Amino acid sequence: MKKELPPLSAAIKRVRKAYGDTQEAFARRLDVAMITISRFERGTEPKDLRVLLRLEEAARMINLTAEAEAFARATIEAQRGRASDDFNRPFVNPSTYTRVAGLRAHSLMQWRLMAAARTASLYFPGLIAGIEKAAAPALEFVDGVIKNASDAVPVDYAALDQALDDLAEQRALAALKGKMK
Repeated sequence: MKKELPPLSAAIKRVRKAYGDTQEAFARRLDVAMITISRFERGTEPKDLRVLLRLEEAARMINLTAEAEAFARATIEAQRGRASDDFNRPFVNPSTYTRVAGLRAHSLMQWRLMAAARTASLYFPGLIAGIEKAAAPALEFVDGVIKNASDAVPVDYAALDQALDDLAEQRALAALKGKMK
């Protein structure tokens, strides 16, 4: 009894056959190894974004819309998976953090949240009340730093940023010491 191929594997085989290519010729067309095409057609579904995009393009070139859409959906899922894996991974060089509105992001998740809050404050003002409610504990922390800052005009955002970092590090260290006792 022949095992049914996963949907992407079957789509790859249909696209290759529509071109009239051997596995070797199709591999050259996609700029991958022939063994890769063989694996795909035996049931290993592609996860590599580059390969998925090439498969989508190959299917669209010969008007295999259903297959092209399947590859496009797989590409989106692969991107989502990669993004979620990266959320808590620190940036490669922690001494060069990405800045969003003067704040340092230590990971993709932090950058995402900061960018969303900034975008909401600029372009979706109706969301601000909900964000403030959801972020109340963090805002108390930030408001404490603002309250202790000087009344310098213009506002020294770099100093506020440094004070916030210092306070956060102090609290994190205190919490760590508390756990060690």
